Amino acid sequence: DGEIDFLFQNPGQPVIGVPTIATPPQNATVVLGGTATFTVTNGGTAPFTYQWRFNGANINGATSPTLTLNNIQTNQAGLYSVRVDNALGFATSPNATLTVLIPPFITAPPTNLTVLAGSAATFSVAAGGTPPLAYQWRFNGTALLGATSPLLLIPNAQFINAGSYSVIVGNPYGTV
Repeated sequence: DGEIDFLFQNPGQPVIGVPTIATPPQNATVVLGGTATFTVTNGGTAPFTYQWRFNGANINGATSPTLTLNNIQTNQAGLYSVRVDNALGFATSPNATLTVLIPPFITAPPTNLTVLAGSAATFSVAAGGTPPLAYQWRFNGTALLGATSPLLLIPNAQFINAGSYSVIVGNPYGTV
């Protein structure tokens, strides 16, 4: 006859086995320059080693159950996972997505204009950042009612329209 061995777990004793992912890292959304933290909890038999990955490639020095990324930049957006190893095997977590939100920025500011009285004057601004972008044109520091697009058209410019024009561009993550 063959022998059959049984492994019984005593209450309060750890389960012996290969690593398992108990709580995988969760998706994170961070504003540019912020901090993102990914954490994994695992089961199995200690001791464990950890290796975090970004888009499938190992991250040098990222070898603990928690990965903290400071001063997040756009090139860090992507997929993060962790491999947990022990003497019996390994487990790899599902990917967690890092999304980086970008405050607005001006790529082409409005330029000074000189026009003849009665002519049209058009100011424009080009901006980037995470949509949606909102615009508010100002004249001598006061918001212009209804002037909320990247273009400001003054169809019949007069002397009273001479002054300082500016625009505020905003999104949920900042203004410029």
